[in-house]
Amino acid sequence: MNDEVRVEIFTRKDEVEAIASAIMEEAHTGLPGDGVVAVVPIEKLYLIRTRSEATPETFWPPATS
Repeated sequence: MNDEVRVEIFTRKDEVEAIASAIMEEAHTGLPGDGVVAVVPIEKLYLIRTRSEATPETFWPPATS
């Protein structure tokens, strides 16, 4: 049985720190095995349905307040 999982989250660059902080706050136990948060750049993102490249502007339009 494998007790490890991998979660991938794709988001805008300006939301990375808030999301990483929230994950670390909730996942922290202080014990070995708490896990890691890795932030890696995305070179390209493609939409299978349309077979087109998704840009940050089209895939993540700015939030409206």
